[in-house]
Amino acid sequence: MLDTGQSLEFTILVPDVEAAVVLKALAWQSRRADKDLVDIASLFEIVNAHRASLSLWALDRSPLIGVRLDTTRALARLLVMLDRGRVNRSLLLNQPPSRLASLIRKHVNIASA
Repeated sequence: MLDTGQSLEFTILVPDVEAAVVLKALAWQSRRADKDLVDIASLFEIVNAHRASLSLWALDRSPLIGVRLDTTRALARLLVMLDRGRVNRSLLLNQPPSRLASLIRKHVNIASA
């Protein structure tokens, strides 16, 4: 509500979770920003908790092509860093790197990378 007592209505478009993962994984690949890792960790926690209701999630399917394949390749690079312990857990919701690695492996067809 505004100071005048009026209210404004508007619509905000929110990307689906897979689109957000795609965006963040590709952003991380190109700029290696810590904030992207924080978001990726949060998004995979969401995927893990709500996978059954994510009708648009297709990163676990085969074959992957286009942006989904590019995303999987970016996540495969992230997995290498996670497996080697090269990611600070403070960027991963204070979870060990193995937590995010296992969620990626669970919900993404890494074999397609």
